[in-house]
Amino acid sequence: INMSQSRKDLVEILSGLIVLMFCCPIIYFGTMIAHEAYVLGETSVSAAQLVLWPSQAMVPLGALLLALQGLANALEAALSLAGLQEGGAP
Repeated sequence: INMSQSRKDLVEILSGLIVLMFCCPIIYFGTMIAHEAYVLGETSVSAAQLVLWPSQAMVPLGALLLALQGLANALEAALSLAGLQEGGAP
């Protein structure tokens, strides 16, 4: 799609904000669930009786990493839009 660099930057900023909007509740509630599993010592119902909190903690961790990447992309686009950085990746 042929768009000007400023329009691409605006789309990137909007995308970053949408990513943050979806990731924040996942981080918050996922952390609460993993913390509760850790405090209560929850284990799986299988014969192995594996602790659940490490796997549950991966959900908010992944959402945090995704949110940080979205934020970094949005900030890079904002700097490009402000003329403080050369915009666009090759």
